[in-house]
Order: sequence, then structure tokens, then C-alpha cells
Amino acid sequence: MKTHMCLLVFIFQLFYASHAFASEAGALVASEVDVYPEGARVYFEIPAQNSIRVNIPATFQKDSIRIMPSHGVQVTNFNFGIMDVDDQVPPGLEELAQTVLIAKKEKDLLAAQLESIRQSIKKLDEISVPGKTSDEILEFISKIAEKRQELEMLSFERSQALEKATHRYEVLKKELDALLPVNYKKQNRLLIQTKGKGDIILSAWTNNASWKPSYKLNLSSENSNISGTLEAQIINNTGISWKGLIRLHTTMPLESLFVPKLRPLIADFKEKEDFFKGLRKSIGTGATTMVEQKYDMADIVHIIKGEALSSRPNILQIETFTLNGKTSLVCIPELSGEAWAIATIDSMDKVILGGNAELYIDGKPSARTNLTRTGIGDKVEIPFGKTPLIKVTKENLIPKEGQGWIGKGWVKKGYTITVTNGMKKDIEVTIIDRIPTSAKESIKVEEIMMNPTPHEQDKKGIITWNMQLKGGTKKAITVSYTVRFPANKEIIFR
Repeated sequence: MKTHMCLLVFIFQLFYASHAFASEAGALVASEVDVYPEGARVYFEIPAQNSIRVNIPATFQKDSIRIMPSHGVQVTNFNFGIMDVDDQVPPGLEELAQTVLIAKKEKDLLAAQLESIRQSIKKLDEISVPGKTSDEILEFISKIAEKRQELEMLSFERSQALEKATHRYEVLKKELDALLPVNYKKQNRLLIQTKGKGDIILSAWTNNASWKPSYKLNLSSENSNISGTLEAQIINNTGISWKGLIRLHTTMPLESLFVPKLRPLIADFKEKEDFFKGLRKSIGTGATTMVEQKYDMADIVHIIKGEALSSRPNILQIETFTLNGKTSLVCIPELSGEAWAIATIDSMDKVILGGNAELYIDGKPSARTNLTRTGIGDKVEIPFGKTPLIKVTKENLIPKEGQGWIGKGWVKKGYTITVTNGMKKDIEVTIIDRIPTSAKESIKVEEIMMNPTPHEQDKKGIITWNMQLKGGTKKAITVSYTVRFPANKEIIFR
């Protein structure tokens, strides 16, 4: 008996030693992240031990995994492999996954109940009618019919409930599938052996993460200042949440460098274009060509502390700022019957990264736009949308009696632009219009009459007026001109 017990203890110790030779690092949470427009390098801090087992999702590239020991720690061995994890859901999706599971069970239960009811109806139809007298037979048939009607009604109710439950399950399952990272059921299994006391930093690159800037800009109509907020829209589909220091880079890291060389500039005759050659080139052969990518020399990095959950939309505020500008109201009757509010900053004192922007005027949503990247000292114009209380109309002049507007070799045009200030306060408004310019020497634009005289007119025929309008008033501009051309020709305005 004693020998038997010793053997059991020995087997237990052998089993324990074979499965507990390494300690698990636990659920990984990123302590630092370098996020780029496409991709991220994520850092994990792990206490050093003799042997550590670490699971990193296959959303991280295996050959990008790096180990950096702290002072006093030495890495003696490092091995890894791939393993399947069927019952694991990334952090942040457990609640949704549980909801999907409950919805599936509800759907399956209703489907089973419906099938049971249908089987009961089938059994009723197969029952032979007992009884000897006609009254007994009629009574039995009546009871069967009553029971069958009851089951048919129950079948209809279960069928309706099953349809709703199936739709709910499919919607939830689709939502979960869209949020799950690629290869989330596969894990990079790492075995790290170390000596000494301290920490090791584990880092890995992933293509399943990115970020882009977005802005919220509010224009004050009182002082023309713009209150801005820069936010980071972060995508983290790695299966691991980030919590800690997040560095947002505006340029990608260069994977290879080369010494730049200037190619010679050669002057040569232009070859005659071969239409079919161009057609063949556009059709292609199915092969792809690598497009050269260029990056700015300077990388602007925003460093923030926050949390970016995996498989969830993450919006983190980077900074708030104020831009001092001036607001102009611009009317372009050819394009719109309402004035545009345009904010102008003559010299930027900060960098705009570029990206989508939500625009507000005095706290009310006005429009959306896409900001281009600008640097310090640049001039920036931002259209904040239309102002419904500033109206502009353009009406053609009606020819007077006995007056012609079209003749052989000439055309006369005239119109009135009316600007209305529907606000209580006085405003300054800019009106932009155009008169034709000649594309041929034989076409002449003459007898140009504009009242009042415009403040500016360029060579392309773009004319500008600056007007002061008191609250609740309107002003009109009159324009007319004559276009003369050879009588045997026909002209068009384009």
C-alpha cells in the first residue's frame, strides 16, 4: 500500500513539473504604443522570471517580435510557435459575444418548440377515428379539430417569434464578426527564459491598427475667433487593449534608406502618340506595379495618455486651440442664393495635420469639410457654410420697348444682383460675379456698364464688390455688356 501511494505521488509530481515549468504572463495590456497612419508598434512590460509563457494574437507579425530586457536581466532563451484558441474572445467583446450566444440559444429553443408543435399536429392527423355511433364520431372529430386549431395558433406564434429571434441573432452575429480581428483564434505562443531581477519589454508590429486626425472648429460670429479641438480616431483591431502612453505619428517609419541621386535631364523630340499602345497599357497584363511612396522628413508626434479598446471605435482628444482670424461673408449668385461664411487666418501659428473637420457657427452645426495640411506661417481659408439670413438673387434685365438684345453679329446681356441683409446687425459682404472674356481676337466684349463700379476686376473677367449693408436692408448691382463677333459665326458661352 505504501509503495502504491509513493508511486501516485511521483506521477503527480512528474505531471505538475511538465505543465508548470513556466508561469503565464497573464492577459497582456499594452503599456506604450507607437501608432502610425497605417500600423502600430506595441510594447508590453512583463516582470522577468525564470520561465514565462506569453500569448500574443496572430494579428501581430511573428517576425517583428522583439525582447528588450531591463538592466540586470538577461534573456537566456526565446522560442515561439502558433497555437489555436477556439474559445477565446478578444477583451472588450466578451459582453457582445455572450449576447450573441444567448440570442442563438433563444433561436434554437424556439426552433425546437416549433418542430415539436408541428410533430404534434402531424400525429393528430394520423389518429384513427374511434366510436360506433355517429354522435361519438362527431364529438371526437370536434375535439381533434379544436386541439388542432389550438396547435396551429401556437405554431404561428412560435414561427413569428422564431423569425424575430433569428433576425436578432443574425444582426448581433454580423456585428460581432465585423469587430473580431483577423486570425483572432490563432496565437503566437512565446516561451521566454531569463536570469536576474527586473522587467522585460516585449514589442511587436501590427498592421491591424491605424489612426487619423479629425477636427471640430467653432467660428464665433462676434469676434471671428475659431475654437478648435483636435481628436484622434484610432482603430485597434489587434485583440489587445492599449492603456498608457500612446504616441501618434503623422508619417510612416522608413523601412529602407538609399542615397538620393539626381537623374540627368534630357531634351528629345516627342514621339507620335500610339493610340493602340496606350490602350494596351491601360488594359494591362494582370500584374501590379509598386507605387513609390514619399514621406515628409519631419514627423509630428502627439503624445497622449489614454485607453484604446480593441475592436471598438476609439476617439481620444489630443489638444484644444484657438485661431485668430477674420470672417468674410461672400455672395456668389452663380453658385448659391445664400452667402458663404469664410474664415481667413493670414498667418497660422500652429500646424494643421489635415483631415475631416466638423464645422460650427456659434455652437450650431454648419457644415463638414476636409482640411489640407498646413504649416506655421501659411495663410488658410476655411468655408464654414452658408448663412441663410444673407440672400442674393440674380435676375436678367427685361429689354425696353423697341430695344433689341440680339442682332446679327452681336448679343447684349444685362442683369441685376440684389443682396439682402436679413440680420439685425450691420455687415460687410463681398459679391463675386463674372463677365465674359474673349477666346478669339474677332470676339469683342464692349459697352460694359457696372453700377456701382466694382472694387476689383481681373484678366479672367472675375469682378468683386465690397458692400456695407445695414441690418434689414438690401442693395442692388446692375451689370450689362455687349458681345460683338463676325456675322457669319455663332458664339457660345462656356
